[in-house]
Amino acid sequence: MGGNDELNARIKSRMDAMNKRIADRMAALDARLGGTVAVVKEFPDGSLESWLQPDFDDIKMLFDYIRGSNIVRDNPVYSAALDKVDLLFLTDPANPESNKVNAGAYRGGRKITLYAGFVRLARIAGSALAADLGGGAVFKRLLDVVFENPAWADSITMDEATDLFIALGLRHDAIIVDEAMRHEAVDRSSAAILATLAHEAGHIALGHVNANVDYYKVNLEVARNQERQADSFMSSVIATVPFGEHMFEAEMFNDFLNAVAEKSRKEKSDRGHTHPLSVERYNNLLKDHPDLAEKYGFLQLESA
Repeated sequence: MGGNDELNARIKSRMDAMNKRIADRMAALDARLGGTVAVVKEFPDGSLESWLQPDFDDIKMLFDYIRGSNIVRDNPVYSAALDKVDLLFLTDPANPESNKVNAGAYRGGRKITLYAGFVRLARIAGSALAADLGGGAVFKRLLDVVFENPAWADSITMDEATDLFIALGLRHDAIIVDEAMRHEAVDRSSAAILATLAHEAGHIALGHVNANVDYYKVNLEVARNQERQADSFMSSVIATVPFGEHMFEAEMFNDFLNAVAEKSRKEKSDRGHTHPLSVERYNNLLKDHPDLAEKYGFLQLESA
């Protein structure tokens, strides 16, 4: 009996420590973000982390949607190129690289790497949009918080991601229990992840990335044209696969993260960068879709 008492005491001690840690995070973020953090129900340790970082099989399923899209399936060259892709999902907490809010296609071996930091933010964005039923206060607050903490648009740890999720007043238990909300959260976050994977797949399908060409040493204007071509490929893919109806907010959110990270790094000139400046790309997209930009709370950003 004494052994059980000791075990129960250890379990209670761990749970108390966990709940205090959550409470401390909420208090700190409450102070930082203006005192509007909602009270959330405590959840079992690990469940929120699992939501913010899905299994590799979930990521592979999204890439399979790209392989099965009309634009790829009907083009033998695209199909052959993407059938040979080595997809990596970098999640190792011991490797700081995994916290990057990024993805990349690399020359030689046809490899695409997706970093866990980006997936965490995509999951938070999907959860916020689901809570808002398509756009509203929570998602707009997410944009404000990321803008106020621009380093998170470049790299975000699991602890920082769980802090952000809690600070927004999101309910992980509600997402699990409410089937409609869960589907919305999954669909909207999947659209953002799929859009990023489709852009990188475009580089491979279009022959931009191969063992004979150093992507970072090609003519700068050629490289930027390749980025535009990859964007076009991405738009064609996501328009014909599941989650296509969420294409706008997915593309806007991804460009928003890139633009904020760019401003954080103070990239005042596009000289030497293969990507066209993301702030410019983001603002141009807003000008093309003013009604949707207003609905979701996207605002113009000043150049760095």
